[in-house]
Amino acid sequence: MTKSLTESQRQVLTRWLYLIGFLDLFGVSIIIPFMSPRIRELGGTAATAGIIGSVYGAIQLFSSPIVGNFSDLFGRRRVLIICLFLTSIGYTCIGFSNTLLLLSLARIPIGIFKHSLSLAKAYVSDVYSRKEQPGIFGKFNAISNAGFIVGPLCGGHLATTDNGFLKVSLLSGSIFFINGFLVYIFFNVDENHPQKKNSSDEIEQTESIDDENQGNLFAIFHNLRQLPWGEVYEILIIRFLMALSVIFFRTSLSLFLVDRYHADPKIIGYILSYSGLLGGLSGFIVGKLSDFYKGNSLRAVLHCDLIAGLSILGCTFSKDLWIFCICLLPLSISTNLARVHFTSILVNSGKDNEHGALIGIGQSIMSLGRMLSPSIVGILQVINIFLPGIVAVIINIVTAIAIVFMMPTRIHSKQE
Repeated sequence: MTKSLTESQRQVLTRWLYLIGFLDLFGVSIIIPFMSPRIRELGGTAATAGIIGSVYGAIQLFSSPIVGNFSDLFGRRRVLIICLFLTSIGYTCIGFSNTLLLLSLARIPIGIFKHSLSLAKAYVSDVYSRKEQPGIFGKFNAISNAGFIVGPLCGGHLATTDNGFLKVSLLSGSIFFINGFLVYIFFNVDENHPQKKNSSDEIEQTESIDDENQGNLFAIFHNLRQLPWGEVYEILIIRFLMALSVIFFRTSLSLFLVDRYHADPKIIGYILSYSGLLGGLSGFIVGKLSDFYKGNSLRAVLHCDLIAGLSILGCTFSKDLWIFCICLLPLSISTNLARVHFTSILVNSGKDNEHGALIGIGQSIMSLGRMLSPSIVGILQVINIFLPGIVAVIINIVTAIAIVFMMPTRIHSKQE
């Protein structure tokens, strides 16, 4: 989407993207860990929290590819600003929700417009080559996760004060508003709509389609139909399964810490900040770890899946909180590395003018997991607090089998 940039311009753009990612996860991590306890305060159960979480996932399932394609057609900066400001409104409204119905309704604009991380990653795929992307994506995830270090600490302390959840919600909404304001004022990037890197006839055909549909919403659905579905459906299945496993674990985390270790909001905040710290530090070594696989992203994903499964197993059955914290280390590294390679595989499966849509499709797959898992996890937690972790490990095993049997030749190829 961006025009040719000098190296200095590219570095400035990258730093702004890092800041966008940091503020995004900072704003999210302030409030999300305390959503389930808030739902309990309003009279809900773990199952209720799961249903409300599923509403968010269901909306993102459909909005992710549409917003991504919007950014392909109309410019990433414009769409990013709109998404940040409307997400700010959604998180602010959550704080004033005094019933489960109002809280559920407040999640709707967040589900529709909370796509700033995906849009920032689309920018990265626009300006960096395939070889450079794993390292940049790794640093992006690392700096973004730094927001997850600070956020739970701030949220945990605010949540224990009078009207704590309202204060947490207002702070979260303010951060997204500031993020949008900074993008509007300072983030000035010239954008165009790149054409396919094929023959001149294909370029002319694409230009004709763009001219005809540029101002037409049907262009979004036209572009989605043109995506290379035959090349990406297998990796999308793998991504869904692995994401489902991790989401099972993370969705149950707050209530698991309360039920298993009798953790209060401050302890939950510290644990989540520690998890964010691990994710941030691991992001800086993702580039080096990626070099070990010499371009074979699928093999990296397979190894990450196996490590994640063992880590979740350890976290689930650890008797002491310090053992739980140790098991989070390999989980953070493996999920971070897998996320980078999934993104790299997707963006390199299509053309330059499909990056936003492909990343949106990948995010949509994540959203499908977020839609399905909260309700299931809520029911499982009511039965037994260990069941979400056990099911997550089983899904990791299924994922590994799927990789081996669905794409055996690609695991051993030198270039993914």
